[in-house]
Amino acid sequence: VVLDQVLATASRRGVRLIVPFVDQNSWWGGIEEFAAWRGKPRDAFFTDPQLKEDYKRLVSLVLHRTNTLTGVRYMDDETVLAWELGNELKAPKEWVREMAAYLKRLDPNHLVAESYFTDPDNPGVDIVQDHLYQGDPVKMLDQIQASVKRAAGRKVYMVGEFGFITTEGMRAIMDTIIQEPDIAGG
Repeated sequence: VVLDQVLATASRRGVRLIVPFVDQNSWWGGIEEFAAWRGKPRDAFFTDPQLKEDYKRLVSLVLHRTNTLTGVRYMDDETVLAWELGNELKAPKEWVREMAAYLKRLDPNHLVAESYFTDPDNPGVDIVQDHLYQGDPVKMLDQIQASVKRAAGRKVYMVGEFGFITTEGMRAIMDTIIQEPDIAGG
């Protein structure tokens, strides 16, 4: 019901969302918990056939859910800009390809996002991002420029998250996002 409220509120305010299905960390419903439900180790999340089917079932359940406040199925909700395979998963390229293709088959009308840029040639991923918390704005800016080059117009690139740096560092990152024409946003 909470996501129903989030989507309804965002819709009323004209905000588009990128919604992740799972997280790499435990505090947000991470892949370790996902694996533990089946008595398997965290590392099995990306390779175990049963866990991959469980993930696909979660994706299907979310996409087919009807919002109790708006009456709109999530897969039909224009408030969703993109579905993110997972927040900061650092997933293997093969897993990203399989899950992005599955998601696109179920919902061809929404974009698919990945939090870490693993494969610029993956036809199932539309948006690639960096999540930057290195603590050094120079390293962060170098990573941004490297990702812009990797995307090379084949993918929408955005700086999905960044922080834990000085005000001057934040300003430098934001100025780069604004000034670099091949960065979609941050």
